[in-house]
Amino acid sequence: MIKYSFFVVLCLLAFVNCKDETAAEKEAKQETRELIEAAQADNKVKLYDGKIEGKDNIEVQLITEEKKVNGFYINRVQGVLYPIKGVKRDNGTLELSVYDDTGGTIELFIGHQGVGTSESPNNTIKGKWFNKQEDAGDEQSTFTFVEKEVVIAQEDLKSIQGTYEYTIQGYSSSIIIKPIGNKTVKLQSIVTYGSCTGEINGEAYIYNNKLINFFGEDNCFLKLEIGENTINASEISCSFYHGHSCIFDGTYRKVSDDSKWIMDS
Repeated sequence: MIKYSFFVVLCLLAFVNCKDETAAEKEAKQETRELIEAAQADNKVKLYDGKIEGKDNIEVQLITEEKKVNGFYINRVQGVLYPIKGVKRDNGTLELSVYDDTGGTIELFIGHQGVGTSESPNNTIKGKWFNKQEDAGDEQSTFTFVEKEVVIAQEDLKSIQGTYEYTIQGYSSSIIIKPIGNKTVKLQSIVTYGSCTGEINGEAYIYNNKLINFFGEDNCFLKLEIGENTINASEISCSFYHGHSCIFDGTYRKVSDDSKWIMDS
């Protein structure tokens, strides 16, 4: 009887150890998946110092997913942000349209990625810039983008994560953010105003610890300016996600560090 009991205890211990190992393996696999996801997401995002000949210096962020390109540039002197949409052709040509709040093209960049020579390094994009505004005539020039690396401090990434809310005059809105890499976050934004509801659920891209941008369907561009426990949201052309009776705009205040809502979506 004693031998039998001892055998049963050994079996139980072995079973518990197996269960523990299985849980540890699952956790390790989950961590691996998260690391791969973060690397894949971050790899799409490139930041450049830019120069348009005869124009002010600019800073450019481009997100490339296969042939589709989104992003923006900031005029350093004016401090104005211009959203960008475009394509990468099979021959390597990049066609990037700068658009306004109507979706109309106001500037155009057409260029090529560097080919790895001293005259054309891999980390550059060079080509022609065109002013497409009606009163610009045939204004055009050359441009150069030079890739650079910017590292966001982990404490800044951690401080961005959480749930933010905005309620005013019938509007009830929430934004939930969870960083998944050094350049990318998972974003969920929900707005309710009477019978009008809207939701964005996807990846958004970190420019720095003060700015995150989402690029969506039909030229939707959602800019999230990060303050101390606040987010100031402003959109361009995002009616695809909420119709014409409500918007994501507003100053959201952080109510929790929790981002479970996104994780459950």
